[in-house]
Amino acid sequence: MTSARPSLFLAIGLMFIGLGLTSSFAVAQKESVAIIFDTHNKTFSFTASEMKKTLEKGGYKVALEDVTSLKDTKAGDRFILTTRGTAEANTLNRLME
Repeated sequence: MTSARPSLFLAIGLMFIGLGLTSSFAVAQKESVAIIFDTHNKTFSFTASEMKKTLEKGGYKVALEDVTSLKDTKAGDRFILTTRGTAEANTLNRLME
């Protein structure tokens, strides 16, 4: 039974090392995110700031950007806030092409 203890301690130690590496790897995987919206729209501004708070709690770098900078956005992921059937939505669709 004494020979099983060192391997048990080794297994537990490796488990903790694995958990530590997994969590640090997950943090390293976080990307930059852009939330793109009409900055003159108060509803979108509020929504974007709430989204930013939540994403930053998750470890993401978040940029709030105006819809006019859509093509210049370098973020890995983008959230675009708009309302369907508006001139803004049509502009976004053209910029995405």
